[in-house]
Formats: sequence, structure tokens, C-alpha cells
Amino acid sequence: MSKMLTMGAELFAQTKATANGHAEVGFNVGAIVNLTDDHHILISMGRDISGDNNFSMYLAYQFTFGPHEEKKLIRP
Repeated sequence: MSKMLTMGAELFAQTKATANGHAEVGFNVGAIVNLTDDHHILISMGRDISGDNNFSMYLAYQFTFGPHEEKKLIRP
């Protein structure tokens, strides 16, 4: 989307774990918000389309450190 926001989505399937179990299909959507080069917020949420109808959500803070790519000046 931009240098500040990255978005994504996934569709997943899980086969049945036992002979009497059932398979599940679900989806997640998520985003990474780059507050700065070092500080990020990660968000993901989704649910089952078929199966137990579970809902999942993930929220995290990420700190990255180390050398960053140097910004090069473009000269005419």
C-alpha cells in the first residue's frame, strides 16, 4: 500500500486430525504499520469459513534494529 502500511490476506485449510474429525477452511487478513524504521505494529484477524467457526486475532509490537539501508542522494 505504502512505505507506512503493508496489507495481506491468506486462505488456509486444515485436514481432519482424527478419523472422526472434520476439516476446516478459514481466512486471515492482516497489516503491518511502520511507525518508524525501527517500530512496527502487526495486526491479524480472521475466522473459519467451515468448521468450528473459530475467530482468531493477533496484535504485536515489533522493534527492529541494526544497520539500515543508506538513503542515496540522486544528483542530476
